[in-house]
Amino acid sequence: MMDDDYLNGQAKLCGWQGTIVYNSLCRHANINQESFPSIKLMAKQHRVGRNTILKGVENLEKRNVIQVKKMRTKGGQWLNNTYILLDKSDWDYSSQVPVEDTVNILSQVLVGTPPSPCGDTSQVPVEDTKETHIKETHIKETHLATDIAKVIELFGLVNPTVYSLYRNKTQRAACERLLKKWSIPQIKAVVNLLPEINADKYSKGKSITPYELEKNLGYIQAWITTKNSNSKVAKI
Repeated sequence: MMDDDYLNGQAKLCGWQGTIVYNSLCRHANINQESFPSIKLMAKQHRVGRNTILKGVENLEKRNVIQVKKMRTKGGQWLNNTYILLDKSDWDYSSQVPVEDTVNILSQVLVGTPPSPCGDTSQVPVEDTKETHIKETHIKETHLATDIAKVIELFGLVNPTVYSLYRNKTQRAACERLLKKWSIPQIKAVVNLLPEINADKYSKGKSITPYELEKNLGYIQAWITTKNSNSKVAKI
């Protein structure tokens, strides 16, 4: 069985390559949480190349979702790797976005650049969809609701009660306004800085909800400007 917590959080950090590998490892795991499918088998199961599987293994190992043990026979011949599925309490949820990349994105977010497209594009082939019975307004509403949920989910980084925000009209409205201005990656770049901002006793931009983030953007901009002036990070 695949742990729900993987799909609810770790999947977006490990990428789609990591997720398909984790799928195979869970499928073949024994009672000791050990799994040893070959790279070739996992590639065949998902109809992808060897390099994709290797990338997935690398992503999972970096996030401490799995431990990889390379095994040999007594004669020195290499066997298939043994993958140990680690407990979710050991998983690494920290952001790995370089500071300079975050600053570059924030420079676009906070100085008021034109809006960017929100959300992800569909990967379903056009020929597999039917548009004759689907109203355009329904599609827009569905996509917006999905994007709002994605924005709220980002705040799990600073808010342990993030799931209570989903039904809060004030928070959903704030998400909708943020999405009209910026893309989800841009919003994520700001949210990734909130742990440091919230820990700064002099910061007035402390935020743990979408509404607070929207209200405190001016303070956050001032905090970033001050930080940049006191560091070697490229200024906005």
